Amino acid sequence: MKIDSFKIGFVVMLFVTPCLQLLFPGWGAFKIMAVAQLIYIPCIIAALIEVNKSNRIDKKEKAKWTLAFIFITLFTSLYYLIAERKNVIPNQ
Repeated sequence: MKIDSFKIGFVVMLFVTPCLQLLFPGWGAFKIMAVAQLIYIPCIIAALIEVNKSNRIDKKEKAKWTLAFIFITLFTSLYYLIAERKNVIPNQ
């Protein structure tokens, strides 16, 4: 069974941030978001690897995905996970 690091990282990031806010209310937003970003970075790296290794999309589209993941991280990740991942990777 293949471990899907992109989905795991994304879901963990979505649930860790609110849990940290509840468990450690004195931490402040900066520390909580820093922890969430540390969890989210491997998720983005996994998605970038998936996109750049794909044989189903051309180089221009790979470049667009890469730039979008770097500069518009959250929205790109949601769109990729919900709509486009099945077009990039076979058998998803």
